[in-house]
Amino acid sequence: MGRKRGLNTETIYITEKLHDKIALLPSYPCTLLEAPMGYGKTTAVREFLKNGDFVVLWHRITEGSLTEFWTVLCKLVGNNHPKEAELLLKIGFPLDNGTKDKALQIFVNIQTKKDASKKDAYKKSDTIVVFDDYHLIECEETNTFIEHLLFSGIKGFHIVITSRFTQFYRLEELTLKGYILHIKKELFEFSPEEIGAYYKKCGLTLNPQDSMQIYNNTEGWVSALYLLLLNYKDEGHFTTTQNIVRLIEKTIYQPLPEDVKDFLKAVSILDSFSLKQATHMWARGDAKSLMEKVIERNAFVNYDMKTNQYHVHHMFSEFLKVQFDQLSDEAKYEIYCRAGQWHMNQGEYFLAMRMFHKGKDFGFLLIALERDLGHSIRNDNIHVFMELLNDCPIGERLNHPIALLISAITLFCLNEMADFPRICNEYLESVQRPGVKDANELMGEFEILMSLTAFNNINLMLEHVTRASDLMTQPVRFLDQKNSWTFGAPSVLYMFYREAGALEQDVKALKIAMPKYYEMVINHGKGSDLVMEAEYYFHFGDIHSAEILAIKALRVAEKHSQQDIVLCASFLLSRIDLFIGNYNRSILRMEQLREVIDTHQLGNTLDLCDAYIKSLVGITEGIPSWIINGDYKNSNLNFPVKSFLEMISGRFLINNGHYATLIGSSEAYLETADVFPNLLAKLYILIYRAIAYQAIGRPGLAMESLKQALDIGAADRLYLPFVENGAFLLPLLNELSRHVAYYDFIKAVHTLYHPYEVATHKIMKKQSGKRMKLAGRELEIAKLAADGLTNIEIGNRLFITQNTVKTQLKRIFQKLDIGSREQLKDYLE
Repeated sequence: MGRKRGLNTETIYITEKLHDKIALLPSYPCTLLEAPMGYGKTTAVREFLKNGDFVVLWHRITEGSLTEFWTVLCKLVGNNHPKEAELLLKIGFPLDNGTKDKALQIFVNIQTKKDASKKDAYKKSDTIVVFDDYHLIECEETNTFIEHLLFSGIKGFHIVITSRFTQFYRLEELTLKGYILHIKKELFEFSPEEIGAYYKKCGLTLNPQDSMQIYNNTEGWVSALYLLLLNYKDEGHFTTTQNIVRLIEKTIYQPLPEDVKDFLKAVSILDSFSLKQATHMWARGDAKSLMEKVIERNAFVNYDMKTNQYHVHHMFSEFLKVQFDQLSDEAKYEIYCRAGQWHMNQGEYFLAMRMFHKGKDFGFLLIALERDLGHSIRNDNIHVFMELLNDCPIGERLNHPIALLISAITLFCLNEMADFPRICNEYLESVQRPGVKDANELMGEFEILMSLTAFNNINLMLEHVTRASDLMTQPVRFLDQKNSWTFGAPSVLYMFYREAGALEQDVKALKIAMPKYYEMVINHGKGSDLVMEAEYYFHFGDIHSAEILAIKALRVAEKHSQQDIVLCASFLLSRIDLFIGNYNRSILRMEQLREVIDTHQLGNTLDLCDAYIKSLVGITEGIPSWIINGDYKNSNLNFPVKSFLEMISGRFLINNGHYATLIGSSEAYLETADVFPNLLAKLYILIYRAIAYQAIGRPGLAMESLKQALDIGAADRLYLPFVENGAFLLPLLNELSRHVAYYDFIKAVHTLYHPYEVATHKIMKKQSGKRMKLAGRELEIAKLAADGLTNIEIGNRLFITQNTVKTQLKRIFQKLDIGSREQLKDYLE
């Protein structure tokens, strides 16, 4: 054995080969460090990044859903870029090319954005997003999203992945093409010479024979080397590494004071934490001094001064979890519940529910649900939520009737109806127990729930609302302003039109029902009755009345912060813009709406609106694939909107000549439309099926489907669905116009179709020219310049310099052979 000096066991040693490899990180879009636990992946990345001029977003991944993964990432982004974080939250985890492109653009904006608060306002640092312990979340969806980011080639933007293993399907290809720097296990292993160099830096000189013996015992595993060094410091000789857990216990854990051990057990369920969080979890003294005692004794816990977070090494964390499991149930429950309280205070309600579930505090689990109002529950975690809820004892559930109401409306929104009747029955049992003080209020709230679940039947809704009005003296507690009254649908008429010939009566009934409803729900859905009436006028061609009412609805909804109604009114105004030939204003209206909509669900609805408008003029660029394919499962829409999605995807099938696919899908589409029912969606599907049959040479079936559509449309003067599809339908309509039963209706369709045809033909002609001459950033700049923005304003909007805007505009003018912004405006109209 060599010479022994005072040992510094806190020394961090990165081998030269690993240092040289990881130094290449800034030259690659992605660096993947892949090795089993305890090989120093995380330590190596931290050491490299702490000495560089980087903006680091460190995502320490724990097991959970894609929604939770995305929420944490957005929270990290929000530390420096709150606006961009809100936009990312609206998108939700990107599941298709459209949302991936939107998320990508936000990351581009983050990287190119200039921080005016810095002394050097134009200095930009590389952004590093670290996904630590990526194997805990890795799936096809996360892999394809990361690949999407890599292929974009964002300058100065890098992803770093640490993982025990990876399942990247195209890893070899991505590595060969230079997208991924792959650092494998072999590069983390210490050679005998490197073991000697490491120990020498710590103050222990080894001879070559000792280095080789240690290498044979450890195979160069850095965690084993560190633990052997700690043991040597205490005992003056090396032990074997047959039981690494025993070494951790002997060299790190046992020497700690008892209060430090207890403290570590209290924070062991957290892989990283702030001092404030540690103080909350401990609550028995000075957490800071205890953490200092831990850090001064070993390198398995460190403090990141940039993020003010303590990080526990994976191996030590796993060991501490074993110690935690040996605590009494009561002690473990208390720790879990403290974590639940922390997450609830931070507004992280789903995490709080998980922790309270582990802590067997089902009362607080249900309180967290009541505070969340179901906003954290989505398609990807609904089944986990139901497991948490069902584990709550029935007595506890009955003590929290509002939590049951929230559960019921959530199940309805996500079409998870198997448990819906049981939850409703439990609610009624809760309310009807002897001694319930506010039984009338609770029954009133139940009537409101029933009115929402009967949303498609206005008369039934009115009955429930009337009963609720007689029972309640205070607003409902299971809804707030973030709950979408439309369930995310972009059209009120689509929601409520269920019976041919009854549309006018439905409009009147909604005007009677909604004022009573508004009183009990703090103006939830305010303006919806005005939108319904506006859409009614629009569909039989009274454009002016429709526009006046839509603007009135928009102002009312804005005043009461009803974003789903703002969206519905704006969508109708966008359709009116298109009808009169102003496509740019139609699309701009939707783009401006994205800046004010702050809920994830309505972001998907905006995608539907945008796709609807573009489908009418034959544009497919920028449309998410889940809309074009009618892929409801990969959307974040509530089930009541599914038929509207299929209505739009059906039009894309027609536009692209996929007639057989439309016909083959039409029965399934019609079944969806019959669920509530949504008669407007059924009308459109019948029209599309008629078009498709005609296109493949089956006129008899085409005529049969068109007659079914006309029987619906004629009963309520719904001309617009036929007008919007007039380019395909005219031959069939002309043939049917000889029938007396359809003559007047088809004549009205012809009258409306003429100006609509002129307007859309003009739009399609100009859009075709623009797509040939202008694209991407040029088209963005052209639109903003045509809207009257200055070069400085355009630059601020697109995060580019004023000179870049000036250069691009010059090129645009040359391309279009124009000389002024006024001419540009004429060109884009």
